[in-house]
This record gives sequence, C-alpha cells and structure tokens, in this order.
Amino acid sequence: KNPKTGLTLNLEGYNHAKTKIDDVSGGLVLLDRMGNIAAKWDYAGLMEHWNRKHNQAAYIPSMMSKSEKSDVLYRYGHKIYLAEKTDFALFLKACMASYIYYDPGIKLELQNGTEKAKRRSQFRIGFRNLDSLYFSWKLKDLFSA
Repeated sequence: KNPKTGLTLNLEGYNHAKTKIDDVSGGLVLLDRMGNIAAKWDYAGLMEHWNRKHNQAAYIPSMMSKSEKSDVLYRYGHKIYLAEKTDFALFLKACMASYIYYDPGIKLELQNGTEKAKRRSQFRIGFRNLDSLYFSWKLKDLFSA
C-alpha cells in the first residue's frame, strides 16, 4: 500500500501458494482504499509486452547531476549489465516480493496550440533487485573487452 495515495498494487487471479495464475481474466490491479479497481493490466497484455521487450536487455548505470545553469547532466561508466532469458513468472515473483512498483507518469504535449496529457505510466524496479527478473545476469567491463 502506498502511504501517500492509499492505493495498493495486487495480483488478481494469482495463486500465491502455488505461484501461478489461476484466473487468466485477472491481472495486475491498482486498488483504492475501498478495494475498488482504479486501474488494471491484464495478464495476457503484460506477458506479451514483457517477453517481447525484456528477453534481452542492457542496463547502463549512470549518475545525474545539475549544473549551475540548472541543466541536467548524465555520466555513464564503463561497466554495463547484460541480462538475458526472462520469464513472466519472474516478473510476477518480483511483484510478490514488492520489488516492482507502479510509477504513474503524465507527459504534456502541445498539439494544435492545446496541451494534451499523454499517459506514460511504467512499472519500475530498483537496480539492486533487477537480477531477480533474469536467468542470466552478467557484468561487462567495456575497458577489458
């Protein structure tokens, strides 16, 4: 439960004891304080997106700072992480472990002189828990390659 919003992220139709989906019509749901569904992502859509986008990934740690002019500056190191071979079950397990959280994002775009809101919500995970999403997680040093 998020203390600021009172919303809770839950796996509807997921059997926690058996660690499997019992009801395919369920999904990842965001519940309000009264238990009403505020948002829902069905398992089929999540699974398709997850397997397509995350089966092979590179993670490049960075450091962010601001200059005196308030410009945002990024620095990247020579070490990267290569992640391969994921499974949607690993995503669900990371949800159950509370590693994954919902980050609602709204981007404003100017269209024909009018600002339009574009939803850009994402599920996020802290860097220290990223390896829980993959069967293969390797550190590569670009200087020794």
